[in-house]
Amino acid sequence: MSYKKYEILLINYDPFVGTEITKTRPNIVISSDIYNKLSNQLIAAPITSVHRQWGTRIDIDTKKTKGQIALDQMRSISSVRIVKKLDTLKDEETKKKITETLEIIFE
Repeated sequence: MSYKKYEILLINYDPFVGTEITKTRPNIVISSDIYNKLSNQLIAAPITSVHRQWGTRIDIDTKKTKGQIALDQMRSISSVRIVKKLDTLKDEETKKKITETLEIIFE
């Protein structure tokens, strides 16, 4: 199954290593639709309920998901880790903040 950018998926992170985020939690897809179609993986950032005042964290509030997008913990995800689709981010301001933060991270 192909997932789209800005979809919010429930992903199982266990087993984890070191300081990686753990548990089964919501994530937002940040890889492009083209990449997601060509690969059996996607790039996603976990959504956490722990609020940090870090430049790599972005607040998110949808009907089904509330917390912070942890762009500092983004990673490539195998499709076998995906439990289910939860929602799709529609807020354009949050999408813009994600794009701007990724540009800073990869500049």
